[in-house]
Amino acid sequence: MLTHAHFDHAGSSGWLCRTFGVPLWCGAGDAAAIRGGRVDTHCSRTLNLLQRALLPVTACQVGRILQEGDVVAGFEVLEVPGHSPGALASGAIGTGCCSAAT
Repeated sequence: MLTHAHFDHAGSSGWLCRTFGVPLWCGAGDAAAIRGGRVDTHCSRTLNLLQRALLPVTACQVGRILQEGDVVAGFEVLEVPGHSPGALASGAIGTGCCSAAT
């Protein structure tokens, strides 16, 4: 489960999925960026262009688009757009605990 489509989180996604034979799951708002390999940061346009030139992200097939309320390994998916359009967090069911990556 990819928490959000920024290059520092998604940069090796394609390699990891191919190497370990696992699907990539992400939020709907980030799926197009992952499929196209156009993963930006939340910074300036200039920094995004520089990042794409120096640290390109390989396009990756999205195996599942996660939505609010989906359950993955005992954790409920929470949609928390803002940091990226499809940012996700997860909550441990029945505990009140939540985890998010930024």
